[in-house]
Amino acid sequence: MGLGAGLADRLRQLKYRVLEFNGGAKAKRTVSDTVEFQNERASAFFRIREALQAGRLQLPPDELLMDELTAIRYHDTPVGRVALEPKEELTARLNRSCDRADALRHEPGG
Repeated sequence: MGLGAGLADRLRQLKYRVLEFNGGAKAKRTVSDTVEFQNERASAFFRIREALQAGRLQLPPDELLMDELTAIRYHDTPVGRVALEPKEELTARLNRSCDRADALRHEPGG
């Protein structure tokens, strides 16, 4: 799991617009005035959840994507932040990588 800096630099050289995502970075938004996300990864997946619940996002019929999205577990940290389980735990439980959910999370609206 890298940051993809080399690829991002090359795409910029080729004049592509690059949107970087660092899931471990400090979250830029909160759930409420009193509840924060542990990191950007948690924030991104909760944005997807909120968009689905509000009907602003519709997903293709993809069983693997559904498995990945519904398998993600979250918990509150001791300081009250919303955190997701480590990606390694999710991958181990699914017995495969969660590439589809990651791709959805990286989508600019996700």
